Amino acid sequence: AVGAGFVVGEIIKTARVPVMKLIEPELGTAVDLCLNHRLPMMNTTLIGKYCELDSRVKKLILAVKTWCKARICTGSRNSLLSSYAWALLVIYFLQKGIDTPVLPTLQDPSFASFQCDNNESCSQLLHRVFTFYGTNGESSFRHVLSCCDIRNAASRVKKDGSNWKFSIIDPFEPYDLGNVLFNPAGMEHILNELRRAVYILTFSENCGLYDYFCDENEMADKLRNDNLHPVRKVWSLLCKNSTIDENAKIDRLCYICGATTHS
Repeated sequence: AVGAGFVVGEIIKTARVPVMKLIEPELGTAVDLCLNHRLPMMNTTLIGKYCELDSRVKKLILAVKTWCKARICTGSRNSLLSSYAWALLVIYFLQKGIDTPVLPTLQDPSFASFQCDNNESCSQLLHRVFTFYGTNGESSFRHVLSCCDIRNAASRVKKDGSNWKFSIIDPFEPYDLGNVLFNPAGMEHILNELRRAVYILTFSENCGLYDYFCDENEMADKLRNDNLHPVRKVWSLLCKNSTIDENAKIDRLCYICGATTHS
């Protein structure tokens, strides 16, 4: 046991920063513990500052994170993007993915003069997040760019045709969070799920799905008490727990090595 009731679940020495995973047995609360590593605190503070600028930011990040977990699109240990990487993708979209930005670039001196003129709802913005990253339209991320970098307001790196993965630059150190995608299979899985989300939201865009998304726990309580609410139906479909389809080739590819000979 460690401290006040926590037990050591796992020690990951091979991580970029070694981490000890602690679990509180009664509540099942999980905590990651590392020493002399201040970067996560800086990252959390930065994202918190972006959330303070516009109430839609936190809602969208929570929505995307919940979707990622349900559809198995997150988890660096599984060679998929981390939860933090997805938060950066949302922020980048709100900065540079739309003609009328929702967010400035806080690490750029020009942010003080920024004024948000975007009045789109959370539902509309969520739909556009999935469309921006999951499709190949002329203004989509994959068609135009190859690098997500929220540090520089002028940063719009042109796409390299040989780059098949998302490149996501950490705001405080020269590290690409997209490096966890070791082969195209993991990226293709993420793209398939993004396209699935676009399809679902295209046919339910009048539902006002994420105008209902306030706080993660508050939303769960509301939907639990209103089984007939249309939001519940769309949300349940969007975040239906992913299962492996034996007939889908991408689900039979190993995300790490790309092989089809093992599960």
